[in-house]
Amino acid sequence: MKHDLDLVRSILIYVENAECEVDADDMAAERWPIETVAYHVRLMEHHGLLDVSQDARDMSGNTIELTVAGITWDGQEVYLQCGYMKFR
Repeated sequence: MKHDLDLVRSILIYVENAECEVDADDMAAERWPIETVAYHVRLMEHHGLLDVSQDARDMSGNTIELTVAGITWDGQEVYLQCGYMKFR
């Protein structure tokens, strides 16, 4: 799967503006399917941009539940850069 930097930016903004934990289902919209959002959330967690509090998959590897607890310090840095540059 290709990285979608518009989606990364959208996830950072969504999580930063949330008042509590966020489910990946809530971030998935008509523009992105849940598995695409889940892939990017997991990738962002792996690189230290997000804190994931719950990550459950079924036996086939499909996402059952994926909850983001918040944005990390490094995620904040990238979030701030989002305001100054446009991803393409």
